Amino acid sequence: MIYGVDILGMRGVSIGIDVGTTSITVAAVKTDKSGKPRLLAAAKSPSRGVRRGTVNDNGELALAIKASVAEASKISGVRIKRAVVGFSGAGAASSISRGVIAVSRADGEITAEDVKRVMQAAEALSPKSPNREIIHMIPRSYGVDHEGGIKDPIGMVGMRLEVDALIIDAQKLALQNLVRAFEAAEIEVEDWFFSPIAASEVVLSKRQKELGVMLLDIGGGTTDYAIFEEGELVDAGSIQLGGEHISHDIALGFKTHVDIAEAIKLRYGHIVPDSFAKRDVITLAEFTEDDTSEYSGRQLAEIIQARMADIFELAYKALNRAGAANRLPAGMVLIGGSSLLPGLREFSKKEMRLPAERGVAQGIELSDSYGTGSDIAVALGLALWHFREAGGSSNH
Repeated sequence: MIYGVDILGMRGVSIGIDVGTTSITVAAVKTDKSGKPRLLAAAKSPSRGVRRGTVNDNGELALAIKASVAEASKISGVRIKRAVVGFSGAGAASSISRGVIAVSRADGEITAEDVKRVMQAAEALSPKSPNREIIHMIPRSYGVDHEGGIKDPIGMVGMRLEVDALIIDAQKLALQNLVRAFEAAEIEVEDWFFSPIAASEVVLSKRQKELGVMLLDIGGGTTDYAIFEEGELVDAGSIQLGGEHISHDIALGFKTHVDIAEAIKLRYGHIVPDSFAKRDVITLAEFTEDDTSEYSGRQLAEIIQARMADIFELAYKALNRAGAANRLPAGMVLIGGSSLLPGLREFSKKEMRLPAERGVAQGIELSDSYGTGSDIAVALGLALWHFREAGGSSNH
């Protein structure tokens, strides 16, 4: 083990850090002898100072970042000094902007400089707010002389170039607070990524994106989504509901502390009430000494199902807004801690009217200890994006 070696001096190592409401995950990806990426190390520690994806205590978050980074450094033997950072929540929102320019060359051949200029034109025409900052500008399609649906116009000939661009922005103060927390943790932020876009680098195949697919990351404080059609990202956003809200509902229904409710959810949680027999009961004395109350297993499932129905209702509305409802042949891919709830896959099929499956990390070697890799998908996607960007093969 080469503990203490600076990341800047280790060729072929990329670091991704996912800042979530309930946990912070660090992933280190390294090039193997054949030039392919492999996971060098991953570490997860409890998150602090974050509520629903937004920083509410910089100092607490800095300590949590340091703890997770220290663990990843210990496992990998790499002293981590900088990383690509993912965020969720933070008021993330998307919009569409269109840019139009005249092609610069006299012979009409479209160059990379023309593509850059038309994206700048789209940015200039997008709604501006001093309280928000653009994180991603992603071309959905180009048009040349009113002929649309073009993926790559470079080398084509025309007089007029258009672009239909997806813009994702977030609250500026939320991002600034995140930066300050990383500065306090002595980690340089190399780049930003909205979490579901990062995760899509890992758990979605090229074919799924071509057919049409929705990635749904059901996290602790938020549920983030990304929608792809014909290989392009058509929308992404954040729903302000997640696994923590389920725990709070259980706490209210069972008249107990939220930490006990979380433990009950992890041990007995199920989304289908009929999975419990009528006589099945949950005794709180199993989780705390000073409470002998009993509640039915069916009541627990009803509480969980009601909140999950709220999440899927909002996710379906997001599909409708993107014009993608009922037309994604690859269906929905579920990741995040709450996606592991028994019965969720079948319930999601019914609510979303789409086929559904749990996400599995693709295109990278993982040891058995990381399972499917879905619970580290965001951090892994961040590191993989940096790895591919350095090699000039990024999809963005």
